[in-house]
Amino acid sequence: MNTSKGKEKGKRADVKYRSTLIGNIRRKYYCMLQRCNDENHPAFSRYGGKGIKCEFTSSQDFVNYVVDELGADPRGKETHRIDVGGNYCRGNIEFLTTEEHRQKHKTGCISSNDMV
Repeated sequence: MNTSKGKEKGKRADVKYRSTLIGNIRRKYYCMLQRCNDENHPAFSRYGGKGIKCEFTSSQDFVNYVVDELGADPRGKETHRIDVGGNYCRGNIEFLTTEEHRQKHKTGCISSNDMV
């Protein structure tokens, strides 16, 4: 059995899943967790190191919030905390294009250290 073919097939399946709405939202959730909890993550000092936490209890909790409460499709967008000093939680998340994120940065609403 050729394991390299199996690994490649697994990678393709993962990429395909992450392109779905639910897969994309779950990926964003796990990225939030890493920034907040993993001291080895390159952005930890700007998130978890500053006390920023993810208040969602699970990836499913986050999926339900994004789909049911926000009605958002975040594919192709960045996760942004409306109050950059606040946690990742209900009422403090929006999804912006890179350009929208840059515009908020230009107006002084966020610092470059808080861009996700």
